Amino acid sequence: MSEWISVAERLPEPATDVLVFGLEHNGHRFTVAGMFWSTEGGGLIWASQETEESTRFDVTHWLPLPEPPK
Repeated sequence: MSEWISVAERLPEPATDVLVFGLEHNGHRFTVAGMFWSTEGGGLIWASQETEESTRFDVTHWLPLPEPPK
């Protein structure tokens, strides 16, 4: 499996499914499947597959997903 990639180092291609890691506002860590959406408004916008709408996450790292099973 690949190493986690810092968002400060590189961003994934927009609208590409990835695994994201970050910190919630209460300090808890989270890992969720999602995608990078845009840099609109000066911040990074990520969409989570676990929410119906795009949400601003405090994502620090991301990881490419492996190829799906055949």
